[in-house]
Amino acid sequence: MCHSVFFLSKVVAVAKSTYFAVMTMDKRDVLREVQRRILDNDARKRRLRKTLEILEQDNHVEDSLNDTKTTKRPKFEDDTPGHAKRRRRTTIGRAKFKKTFELLLDEEYQATKGGQVGASYFTAAVPDSRLPPRKFCSVCGFLGAYVCVVCGSRYCSIKCRDVHNDTRCLKWVA
Repeated sequence: MCHSVFFLSKVVAVAKSTYFAVMTMDKRDVLREVQRRILDNDARKRRLRKTLEILEQDNHVEDSLNDTKTTKRPKFEDDTPGHAKRRRRTTIGRAKFKKTFELLLDEEYQATKGGQVGASYFTAAVPDSRLPPRKFCSVCGFLGAYVCVVCGSRYCSIKCRDVHNDTRCLKWVA
């Protein structure tokens, strides 16, 4: 009886100290603990699919800064005004008919919808490679030798791991 009372008092003391430690945790520590959960393969695949969807929904807008001339070229006497006008028309035409990837896919689908035989974007297929897949760093693109234990992304160095932990690991995914 005495031994069980001693054991029970030890359990209560440990439980109280654990409760006190949890209550005194800083808000940042709690967030870190929640963020440090390890994902299984299904969760990693869902996360990858969701990040790809976010990237595909990204707005397709051309930068207006690219349209301005950054270099000044010397004007020569032999330039004809018709040549400059023709060049300006081609750049305007190119800018007017820029298409997003979704529009190009839709056009390709409409063209192959009629049963067109031959290679298209939707019918192209390549056999699997005999070589194992290469694993690249998710931060810089070099060969990623290490794997994040939380999300499964690859990184190549301590510097890339720190960047991954600060900006990429389980961010933008609810």
